Amino acid sequence: MAAEICMLHLLLFFIEIVAMPNLYKFVKSIDAVRNLICGRLRFSTISELNDPCELLDEINRDLVIESLKRIRKSGYSDYEYSWLQKQAAILYALAPDKQAIPLPVSAQDAHRQIMSSFYDNIDRMAQLQRDAVLEIRKISGILSLSLRYDSLPMWAHYADNARGFVVIFKDLEDFFSGDETGVLDEVKPVIYSNVFRGMTFDPSSQNELFFWKHADWAYEQEVRVVSSLKKCNFSEINGNNMFIRSIDKKYISGIILGWNIDKSIRSIAYSLISDAGRPIEIFQARLDKVTVVIDKLDLT
Repeated sequence: MAAEICMLHLLLFFIEIVAMPNLYKFVKSIDAVRNLICGRLRFSTISELNDPCELLDEINRDLVIESLKRIRKSGYSDYEYSWLQKQAAILYALAPDKQAIPLPVSAQDAHRQIMSSFYDNIDRMAQLQRDAVLEIRKISGILSLSLRYDSLPMWAHYADNARGFVVIFKDLEDFFSGDETGVLDEVKPVIYSNVFRGMTFDPSSQNELFFWKHADWAYEQEVRVVSSLKKCNFSEINGNNMFIRSIDKKYISGIILGWNIDKSIRSIAYSLISDAGRPIEIFQARLDKVTVVIDKLDLT
């Protein structure tokens, strides 16, 4: 199991260092398109997301015990200690009152600490994690994007049965380039699995907290940015809480029109592109039998 964990971390490392391709955001309304073209990104709260398993505050008890035994036997590598530092940074950013134990000053100090009987009480560890995750859920925002524009379920669910749009992002990782947490403000792919791993004593398992989803959702090929809601501008629109972050408009490179889009909405979309003051590509999606394809439109 330890070898499988290491291989997974290595795979994720290579995924993250490769430049992201274009990313796509499915939206229903022309107002959402207008905001995105202007560089205004809405971050959703955890309670707004449609997956009930987001940021689960539970643990996989067997894996927690297994990881404790492994680390006590092998000690912390420099790599694992760097993730302990990231964990401390996460707690400082999102749940500063829930850091029960100070960050060890070195990998050797971390190993001495993990040998303490304090960590043998798994129920207590689970409760400490639960308390921290509940705090993290309150202050975390998610920007959900996708590696694909051609998913029929996503056109149906997130783009109003193809009456909506897909907005195209380019080089977004240049803006969201990450920080000392290894999680926040970074463009990272979601990990899909039928097995819930949750956070363990393996320090990099914090990725599981923020970027794990059940394999049932794998068709979305989601890429996300996690951010503290404190970095967003808050407003209330039609009774809905909105958390907005502004980015350079150059990262929005195009839009795709749904094949069932209303003619009047299409005209507004054309106007938005024409008035943008910068090159924005526009595409028309259509069905070729059961496959979504796109054709580039020329508005000149």
